[in-house]
Amino acid sequence: MSYHQALAFTTVAIAVSITGVLPSFGQVPKNPVVIYVNPNGGSDLKGNGSIQAPLQTITKAIARLANRPGMIQLTAGTYGNGEIFPLRLPQGVILRGDETSKGAATIIQGGGNHSSEYLPKLHVAVLASDRAELRGVTITNPEGYGIWAENQSPLIINSRLINNGQEAITILGNSQAVVRTSYILNNRHAGIAIAGNAQPTLEGNIIQGSNVGIDVRQRAKPKIQQNQIQQNQAGIFAQASSRPWLRQNQISQNRQQGLLVLGDALPDLGVSGQNILINNLGIDIQVLGAQSLQLQGNQFGRAKVQGQLITAAKNTQAPSPLPSETEIPSPPTISPPRLQAQAPSSPPASSPRFQAQAPSPDPIPRSPLVRIAPEYPAQPPTPSAQIDYSLPPVALTPPPGAMVNRPIVLAPPARPITASGIPPRYRVVVPGELQIEQIRQRFPQAFTSRHGNRVVIQVGAFGDRRLANSLVQDLSQAGFSALIEAVQ
Repeated sequence: MSYHQALAFTTVAIAVSITGVLPSFGQVPKNPVVIYVNPNGGSDLKGNGSIQAPLQTITKAIARLANRPGMIQLTAGTYGNGEIFPLRLPQGVILRGDETSKGAATIIQGGGNHSSEYLPKLHVAVLASDRAELRGVTITNPEGYGIWAENQSPLIINSRLINNGQEAITILGNSQAVVRTSYILNNRHAGIAIAGNAQPTLEGNIIQGSNVGIDVRQRAKPKIQQNQIQQNQAGIFAQASSRPWLRQNQISQNRQQGLLVLGDALPDLGVSGQNILINNLGIDIQVLGAQSLQLQGNQFGRAKVQGQLITAAKNTQAPSPLPSETEIPSPPTISPPRLQAQAPSSPPASSPRFQAQAPSPDPIPRSPLVRIAPEYPAQPPTPSAQIDYSLPPVALTPPPGAMVNRPIVLAPPARPITASGIPPRYRVVVPGELQIEQIRQRFPQAFTSRHGNRVVIQVGAFGDRRLANSLVQDLSQAGFSALIEAVQ
């Protein structure tokens, strides 16, 4: 076989040595080295990676590329058995399924242990390197994280990240990752979490059904534009010293806040940012710090804003006319996992800057959001009912060993004062009961209890909300998502 034949798209021979570099980041090259993988009809022993004799696993395909740029073309099917997780996608490698359906039938399912300087114990499906690309695939890891990009800048485009047990995409350190035109649905803690000094671009995505749609932490400065962020507990959560840049996003139908701002965070919504923050069940915009947030040029519910907000070009109390909430229709609800929408055309992707800076040593501050969203329905649910079951006596002091004096970021109280005027008591619970033994290893006082008609694990009960928030923080750092309930 000649050199030119080896470069042909459908007749690649793996034994041929190709040393060329792929074209610009974000564009599929015309003549890449291609390895074909079929989880049902391929073979890692007999296949050579050609279209006639595909491999069976992504793991083997990555090994065949031997750190060279190239494309791994996936046939529809589920990739899990035989894979070695986390899948480590090298620099310049494109992992591609079916972009037209956004990977509806090309599913990577599973995860493996990974150690990070941010968190020592992780369960991750995919580790993506600089200029690596994931296109037209579905990634689901019910036990942990979908994609972990730490000081690396991959491209995720026309894909789905569904039902991940922690975060669908985690971007941290000095990453400048790009996430474009993807569905990010039903992920437990966050759809996308951004920390450290990361400056990713999130564009044209649909983010639904998570505890937090986009969680921006530490000093991160993400560019967030033209996304639909709906039916999460909170739409966007900006905390610490983060500086998210928001343009033309629709943030609606979230169960608590559309945009929650804590600490010294200062989102940039633009003088004419054209963001739409309406129809959130709780508050459209809530600023709990002393900073002022510029809102002119954006649409929001007049009666659903709290904090230091500037709603006109001049710093006055008279807001400029805004359309009512009913004038802007909500976008249609997307029901995963079988979505057949055509992939929208993506704008040209600019190459991100890569800087060899030392990663931030700060640990990731987990967000102590106080309620866990169930599998989201077609319509947002009504607020949860009161707890009908009695609790053990509330402790006025923390349990032995609890850390109560360190600074943490506090989520807003669920109910600061009860109808009777008596401050409420608080209990900290973890939904479900399957993790009881793991939780008891760290928190021996935990026991099973009830929340309405659901079984939960009760870890503590306090008269002071600060103690409850501290326990939520401890649980989150240990890998458990907890919620706080105010009780009489």
